[in-house]
Amino acid sequence: MQDNTHPCRISFVIPVRDEQETLRPLYSGIAQVMATLGEADFELIFVDDGSRDASWQVMRELAA
Repeated sequence: MQDNTHPCRISFVIPVRDEQETLRPLYSGIAQVMATLGEADFELIFVDDGSRDASWQVMRELAA
C-alpha cells in the first residue's frame, strides 16, 4: 500500500454500495494478485456510493 511520500504506480478506484460481504475478499484478491506480479506500489480507493449496510465500517477496518 501507499506510504504517502511517493506516488503509486497503480490505483484501483472501486465504487461500493452495500458490499460489506465482498469487500474483504476483493481486497485480499487484489493484494494477492499484485504480490504475485511483484507489484507492491499500488493503492485501493473505495468510494462509498450510499451504502446502507456495514460497508463503511469494513472499509475503515481495511484502511487500518
